Amino acid sequence: HEERLRGLKRGDEVVTAGGIIGEIVQIGALPTDAKAPLDDRITIRSGESRLVIERSRIARVLGEAPSAAPKGTA
Repeated sequence: HEERLRGLKRGDEVVTAGGIIGEIVQIGALPTDAKAPLDDRITIRSGESRLVIERSRIARVLGEAPSAAPKGTA
């Protein structure tokens, strides 16, 4: 799970530990030490709201948001 969190990118759709579903719109810098806690900040858009959360509070990665998927794929 931690490896998946380190690989997050803009456009990914995620679910927070609190159950909020949103699309990543901005990502803070990752810690340089691979053993450092993932407490950097990520901004997600959920509906009309933007929320700033800690990377470590992402419970699941649903994949790329539909708007970020390449055109022509089914």
